[in-house]
Amino acid sequence: MQKRAWLALIALYSSDPLLAQTQAPAPEPVKRVVRAQRPAKRPIEWSLHGKVFTDHYGFIQGPQAQELAQSCLSIWPEIEAKFNDSWSSRGVFAANLFFKSLNDPDALTAKVDVREAYLSYQKNGWDVRAGQQIIPWGKSDGVNPTDYFTAKDYTFLVPDDELRRRGELSLNIAYTPNQGDSPWNIQTVFQARYPQAKMLIPELTLPSGISLDRYAPAARYFNTEDMQGGARLQYLGTDLDFSFSAFRGTSVFPLYQLNPSIATIQ
Repeated sequence: MQKRAWLALIALYSSDPLLAQTQAPAPEPVKRVVRAQRPAKRPIEWSLHGKVFTDHYGFIQGPQAQELAQSCLSIWPEIEAKFNDSWSSRGVFAANLFFKSLNDPDALTAKVDVREAYLSYQKNGWDVRAGQQIIPWGKSDGVNPTDYFTAKDYTFLVPDDELRRRGELSLNIAYTPNQGDSPWNIQTVFQARYPQAKMLIPELTLPSGISLDRYAPAARYFNTEDMQGGARLQYLGTDLDFSFSAFRGTSVFPLYQLNPSIATIQ
């Protein structure tokens, strides 16, 4: 009986046409096409901040006692844009409205300046900035002998000397080894022209019959005599810091001379 069952099973398998037709063909290999996708463009990160302040100064003695020397309203916006992890830009602007000033005691005047406007690249210890910049070097409560690249506007009465600083069109390159994690730093600066200080010389201090040219002729961009540059090597440790610097340029203070032929201080 076992023999007959084996033979019947063989006959059933070989004689059924449906079984032969339903056998699945060998599967074909699946082909996948992978297309590279561009990363999503990073949006520019904008920030806006700044300061609004007012200053009022008056005479405490003399013929103008109790009168105002300066009354000013200042709006200084600061705009920053970050393009990616390395590139950014910064702009600082100053709008000053003088209700009264020593230079123009009887007139309402306004002055708008671009304090800073530069493009910056920062990566792997490198810090490169190009554009209008204020680059103060050194620290001092009085005269700073290493502050080569900035001037001050002494006609603007404010208690903070940092607000008086004036910069110029510059290329500033700084490098800190070890991906920026080193106490050593080297910095080089090139300025297209030197900044000029503005001195405070009120009309009341001038002798009768003498006039004053308040501002020296403007320095020329990329002129050999008006360009300046310098370099600095500094060490900023936990217990010690020092720097060595070299500079070639021009004094920011004007030299006034009396021209007797036209009775004018120039």
